Amino acid sequence: MKTFFFAAALGLITLLAPQGGDPNITAKRAIGEVKSIDATAKQMTIKTDAGSTVTVSLSDKTTYKKLAPGEITLTNATDVTFTDLAEGDRIMALGAVAADQKSVPAVMVVVMTKGDLAKKADAERAEWRRRGILGVITALKPDTKEITITHRTMAGNQLVVIPITDKTEMRRYAPDSIKFGDAKPSQFSELKVGDQLRALGDRTEDPLRFNPQKVVTGSFRTVGEL
Repeated sequence: MKTFFFAAALGLITLLAPQGGDPNITAKRAIGEVKSIDATAKQMTIKTDAGSTVTVSLSDKTTYKKLAPGEITLTNATDVTFTDLAEGDRIMALGAVAADQKSVPAVMVVVMTKGDLAKKADAERAEWRRRGILGVITALKPDTKEITITHRTMAGNQLVVIPITDKTEMRRYAPDSIKFGDAKPSQFSELKVGDQLRALGDRTEDPLRFNPQKVVTGSFRTVGEL
């Protein structure tokens, strides 16, 4: 999983990454997936989403918190220990990051376990299958913010209108990923006829209208599993 799951936790840190640098690393924290753990040396190696490798040094004063995916603060975090960490977990290591951004002596480690992230991903995929709609944008109405898509059904292609409101979460697929978690925030003006669209929401009494909570779009030829 990507940094998306730590987005709210990052709100606790006001320092931004250096312009042009790895957005997963700032002066006070590094976020990435645990690649190796050296219990004897009390070190971990993590890899950020951008591909940077960071050595996380731990001490007897380091504290460890486990955060469930989807939590937006540390309020509901639980205390864990170094021995609870495992390869594949995602962590946010808080501490004074070295100037070369290759190491950080962590005063706190916040972890989202590989298992918890996998369960959340499975649940999200199931929800998108159950409450989702997929199609190709065939028309756009900027004045009313309505999207018309061609949706393939057992009975053939069907035109469905999807109205966008201020409450609709809109995202655009990253160039190298078709996962919703990797998609970037977007807006109606970025949509194009011919884009692939996938929306999560509820069908109305009118089978030709769909009320979305989340919409993700892109210019891929096909849209695979979220």
